[in-house]
Amino acid sequence: MAHGISDSDPTKKEHVDTPEILDKKLDQLADWIRNAKHFIVFTGAGISTSTGIPDFRSSMNTILPTGPGVWELRDHPGTKRSPTARTTTSTKAIPSVTHMALVELARHNLLHFVVSQNTDGLHLRSGLPSTLLAELHGNSNLETCKKCHTKYLRDYRTRTAKKVHDHATTRKCTKCGSILHDSIINFGENLPEYELETSFDHAERADVCLVLGSSLRVTPAADIPARVGEHGGKLIIGNLQLTPLSNLAKLNIHALCDNLMRGLMAKLDIPIPEWELHRRIHITIQNQTLSIMGLDLNQDIAYSLFSTIRILVREGTESKYDSKTIKDVEPIEHKIKINNPNNQMDVYVELHWQGHYNEPVYTIKIPFTNSSKEVHLFYNPKTGNWREQRILNMGSNTSQSPAELSVDDIEFISTKANIDHENVKIWYEKLKAACPNGKISKSDTVNFLRSINSGKEEQILKLATDIHKAFDTNNDGIVDQREFLIGFALTSTGSAREKLKYVFRTYDHDKDGVINKKEIDRMVKIVMRLRAKDDVANTARIIDELKTSLEHLNGGKDFDNIKITSKEFIQLLINNKELCELLSPFNIEPPREIIVHQSYSQSK
Repeated sequence: MAHGISDSDPTKKEHVDTPEILDKKLDQLADWIRNAKHFIVFTGAGISTSTGIPDFRSSMNTILPTGPGVWELRDHPGTKRSPTARTTTSTKAIPSVTHMALVELARHNLLHFVVSQNTDGLHLRSGLPSTLLAELHGNSNLETCKKCHTKYLRDYRTRTAKKVHDHATTRKCTKCGSILHDSIINFGENLPEYELETSFDHAERADVCLVLGSSLRVTPAADIPARVGEHGGKLIIGNLQLTPLSNLAKLNIHALCDNLMRGLMAKLDIPIPEWELHRRIHITIQNQTLSIMGLDLNQDIAYSLFSTIRILVREGTESKYDSKTIKDVEPIEHKIKINNPNNQMDVYVELHWQGHYNEPVYTIKIPFTNSSKEVHLFYNPKTGNWREQRILNMGSNTSQSPAELSVDDIEFISTKANIDHENVKIWYEKLKAACPNGKISKSDTVNFLRSINSGKEEQILKLATDIHKAFDTNNDGIVDQREFLIGFALTSTGSAREKLKYVFRTYDHDKDGVINKKEIDRMVKIVMRLRAKDDVANTARIIDELKTSLEHLNGGKDFDNIKITSKEFIQLLINNKELCELLSPFNIEPPREIIVHQSYSQSK
């Protein structure tokens, strides 16, 4: 639940480091980032003030070009923002130097995750991969279906409700017909479980956390960077004002966010790129039906980009136009009429945008044959021009090729899962179609677990985090399709030892190669609840039995201090059938027909 703090609390005085002090602090920060194993960033409204979006808490005499914060003006009735203040709406704002620096840090594999309190949508618009972002307070361009969990991005603000806690919009889910809801989290409302759990997971793993432009006075969001400092990680706070976590921080940097990031990127010798508006579009012609769909850059989430689409069909020497006014339906479909099938035909699609950046119409020529294309367009607001970087066959990977199954992999999966080679290949092709970039995200894992379990949503989300880690056998933070198929085959029908190898990886939350009391307690409770065995007496009995066995295995050490290796864990559980069955999240075997097709088609 989001909680605020009154303006009468910590001072609003703004502090600015001298150039000499700032330079020394940035030297230290750059060194920490270079040597970090897991670097995360926590962002607040301060990173967007340079784009023209006012923050909330800045004082009446702030140095920010946007002027006083929204709440500061609210608390001074009769006071208006200065005519010289530079402000704009979130839909027209251009991502800042800070936004683009974070994109580049992620591209260089230095930045592993961003947790944001902002709802302006600028992180996604900047090009930061959605898979590396948790928007704790929602996104003004995102709406969701509460029934089937489908997400929709819009190139406009989705909120239409007038009452604070009413989130229903006027639009419906194209998959199930339910009313959609905006994703904004207001004060007094619970934060989204998946984003919150993922953020705390990254905070637990982080050895360096940089806070940018946040007063850190709204919880539970502010508890995330606090977690990094509390477990011994390096917490660095970049903010003009002091924060409640200033004493916990290893370093407090008092500077405008853009100045901080310009200096940091110079120390790291990484240029900050100029922003271009990047649009991803799927275009398909199948049996005379033209289908057009905007998509998120990294996930197959529908993105409503167009105000109108005009379609020019050139058949022989004749041309005719059809216009399609868009009404929040994805994909947009249009039946093309053919007068003479022997004529040469071409289709021209004119894309008319929402126009927040004065984007001109862009026309794409498509041969009139059954085909599927993915088009990436880039718009430079300074020049007013579009460029088309590439057109790919849909299903092709735009970044890296999916890890292919070798002959040995196919034989191994076939043997363990007890299916023939051809069906292994079919499984794999379905996975590639569902996840064309070769990666299986944690949200895919969540959808998979929803399809085969009836446990509580909170427990499914937590379990998905750990199973996703368990299947990541090379510890690169990504589960590819090969890892998933091999892991699922083993955990469904593999030998006890093969299953328990993955069970251990699920329990080993911090991936240090051993499991301790905290990790065991956490996983036992999740699995017991998920498997509907959460009565107090039974849970206590199982945990007591496990504690006794582990203490004995660890040479009589007290349970609070144990550290169990994979080999020891497997040896213990393989000799105790009840413990093995109750403590493994993997011994639920779904019907064969839903293993890949249903669960992953839901996630698209």
